[in-house]
Amino acid sequence: MTAPGRAAARGNRTFHESLRFPWPNRPVRVVLQKRQPDHSFAEAWSVAIDPASRLVNRAPLAPAGAVWTLFESGARAGKVDLVILGDGYTAEGAEHAVRLFCGELTG
Repeated sequence: MTAPGRAAARGNRTFHESLRFPWPNRPVRVVLQKRQPDHSFAEAWSVAIDPASRLVNRAPLAPAGAVWTLFESGARAGKVDLVILGDGYTAEGAEHAVRLFCGELTG
Protein backbone atom coordinates (compact mmCIF):
# COMPACT_ATOMS: atom_id res chain seq x y z
CA MET A 1 0.00 0.00 0.00
CA THR A 2 1.31 3.49 -0.86
CA ALA A 3 1.86 6.14 1.81
CA PRO A 4 -1.39 7.99 0.96
CA GLY A 5 -3.24 4.68 1.04
CA ARG A 6 -1.93 3.94 4.54
CA ALA A 7 -3.02 7.40 5.72
CA ALA A 8 -6.49 6.91 4.24
CA ALA A 9 -6.78 3.52 5.91
CA ARG A 10 -6.42 5.24 9.31
CA GLY A 11 -9.48 7.43 8.60
CA ASN A 12 -10.29 10.90 7.40
CA ARG A 13 -8.91 13.95 9.15
CA THR A 14 -10.45 17.32 8.52
CA PHE A 15 -10.22 20.74 10.09
CA HIS A 16 -13.76 21.93 10.76
CA GLU A 17 -12.98 25.49 11.86
CA SER A 18 -12.66 28.63 9.73
CA LEU A 19 -10.03 31.30 10.11
CA ARG A 20 -10.41 34.75 8.59
CA PHE A 21 -7.70 37.36 8.77
CA PRO A 22 -6.54 40.39 6.81
CA TRP A 23 -4.67 39.81 3.55
CA PRO A 24 -0.96 39.63 4.47
CA ASN A 25 1.49 42.00 2.77
CA ARG A 26 4.33 39.48 3.08
CA PRO A 27 4.68 35.73 3.70
CA VAL A 28 3.24 34.70 7.06
CA ARG A 29 2.66 31.53 9.04
CA VAL A 30 -0.85 31.10 10.45
CA VAL A 31 -0.84 29.06 13.65
CA LEU A 32 -3.87 27.74 15.50
CA GLN A 33 -3.15 26.81 19.08
CA LYS A 34 -5.19 24.66 21.42
CA ARG A 35 -5.31 25.03 25.19
CA GLN A 36 -3.82 22.03 26.97
CA PRO A 37 -5.03 20.51 30.27
CA ASP A 38 -2.27 22.44 32.10
CA HIS A 39 -3.64 25.71 30.55
CA SER A 40 -0.64 26.15 28.26
CA PHE A 41 -1.09 26.37 24.50
CA ALA A 42 0.24 23.95 21.90
CA GLU A 43 0.15 24.18 18.12
CA ALA A 44 -2.83 22.29 16.71
CA TRP A 45 -2.42 23.34 13.07
CA SER A 46 -0.37 25.73 11.00
CA VAL A 47 0.15 26.74 7.40
CA ALA A 48 2.57 29.03 5.56
CA ILE A 49 0.89 31.63 3.34
CA ASP A 50 2.78 33.54 0.67
CA PRO A 51 0.50 36.18 -0.90
CA ALA A 52 2.79 36.26 -3.97
CA SER A 53 2.38 32.53 -4.61
CA ARG A 54 0.88 31.51 -7.94
CA LEU A 55 -1.41 29.18 -5.98
CA VAL A 56 -3.13 32.07 -4.18
CA ASN A 57 -6.45 33.08 -5.71
CA ARG A 58 -6.49 36.89 -5.80
CA ALA A 59 -9.89 37.19 -7.46
CA PRO A 60 -12.26 39.52 -5.62
CA LEU A 61 -14.95 37.67 -3.71
CA ALA A 62 -18.57 38.26 -4.49
CA PRO A 63 -20.70 38.95 -1.41
CA ALA A 64 -22.15 35.68 -0.14
CA GLY A 65 -24.95 37.30 1.83
CA ALA A 66 -26.16 40.39 3.59
CA VAL A 67 -24.03 42.08 6.24
CA TRP A 68 -25.45 44.26 9.01
CA THR A 69 -23.62 46.51 11.44
CA LEU A 70 -25.17 45.70 14.82
CA PHE A 71 -23.11 47.98 17.00
CA GLU A 72 -20.25 50.35 16.28
CA SER A 73 -18.16 51.85 19.07
CA GLY A 74 -15.50 53.90 17.31
CA ALA A 75 -12.85 53.90 14.61
CA ARG A 76 -12.14 50.47 13.13
CA ALA A 77 -8.36 50.78 13.44
CA GLY A 78 -8.48 50.26 17.21
CA LYS A 79 -11.37 47.81 17.40
CA VAL A 80 -12.09 44.12 16.91
CA ASP A 81 -14.76 42.83 14.52
CA LEU A 82 -17.11 40.20 15.88
CA VAL A 83 -18.78 38.08 13.21
CA ILE A 84 -21.92 36.11 13.96
CA LEU A 85 -22.92 33.56 11.35
CA GLY A 86 -26.46 32.32 11.51
CA ASP A 87 -27.15 29.03 9.79
CA GLY A 88 -30.47 27.80 8.46
CA TYR A 89 -32.39 31.09 8.50
CA THR A 90 -34.71 32.14 5.72
CA ALA A 91 -34.19 35.71 4.49
CA GLU A 92 -37.12 36.89 6.65
CA GLY A 93 -35.97 34.86 9.64
CA ALA A 94 -32.44 36.27 9.39
CA GLU A 95 -33.71 39.86 9.44
CA HIS A 96 -35.87 39.07 12.47
CA ALA A 97 -32.91 37.45 14.27
CA VAL A 98 -30.73 40.49 13.52
CA ARG A 99 -33.35 42.85 14.99
CA LEU A 100 -33.62 40.71 18.13
CA PHE A 101 -29.84 40.53 18.51
CA CYS A 102 -29.48 44.30 18.03
CA GLY A 103 -31.98 44.81 20.81
CA GLU A 104 -29.96 42.56 23.11
CA LEU A 105 -26.72 44.44 22.36
CA THR A 106 -28.11 47.94 22.72
CA GLY A 107 -30.58 46.95 25.45
